[in-house]
Order: sequence, then structure tokens, then C-alpha cells
Amino acid sequence: MAEIDLFVDHREDPPEERVMCAVHAYRDAMLAHVNALPILLSHGPSTKAALRPVELLIGILRDAGLRPAEAFLGTHTIAAEVRGFVGMILSSSEGKPTREEIEAMDRSLLANEFPHLREAMPFVFDFADHGFDFDIRALTRGLIAGAQSGMPG
Repeated sequence: MAEIDLFVDHREDPPEERVMCAVHAYRDAMLAHVNALPILLSHGPSTKAALRPVELLIGILRDAGLRPAEAFLGTHTIAAEVRGFVGMILSSSEGKPTREEIEAMDRSLLANEFPHLREAMPFVFDFADHGFDFDIRALTRGLIAGAQSGMPG
């Protein structure tokens, strides 16, 4: 956790971009140290080195207008997404379906029974590349919008 680059944060950047930079640094460190994920899942961030990225993300969300509880809970939600994504990448590296298997599944789905899934199938191949950013941006935008609308929390 000490290898996470905390200097990626630039306070003059928009909050969403600050979050993206912070979570990319976190994700990259997790992918570089594959044995860290089980330790984090079982013990949580319990060292000063592991708490520094938490402090950074809470600070970014506070700067975006979230109250302390919202920033803490938002940080937990974003970190859970990072850990989940890393876990999926690590667990699917060997068992990942081939393009042919996905295309065969697509052909087997009846359009009248699974119209939305059939429509989304071409994007399965882009998930590893674009899914992470989509997820983090959606979470961040929702957190910031909720803070700006004065939602109770």
C-alpha cells in the first residue's frame, strides 16, 4: 500500500478527475501486488501506509462538498469497487471466456427473450478496458450530485 502514488492528486483539478487519478493509482498498486487483495479483504486498511490513500480519497470527496459521513461512506463504496474490479481481473485471467464462446452465447440468446442483453453483448469485450472508468465515474458523479443537491445523509 505504501507504493500507491499519492502525488497524483492535484487540488486544482475537478473532483471527478482527482478521484479517477487516485483510484487508478490504487488499482495499479493492487494489480502489481496480487497477494495484497486477500490481505485487504480480510484485514482492511489497518496500517498508516494503507490509511493514507483512504485519507486522500476522503479529502477529495470533502473538497467536492460531501459531509464527513458521506465522504467516508463514498470512499468505502469506491474502494469496494476497486477491490471488486481487481478481484474480477485476477480471477478471470485464466478462466476468461474466449471471443468465440461469447459470440456463441450471443447467437444462442433469443432476441425476443433477451433483447437488452443481445444489444449489450458487443460491449462485453470492452469491459476490462472501459468498465472500471465507467463504474468509478458513475459512483463519483452520483456522490457529488447528491452532495450538491443537499440530499440528507
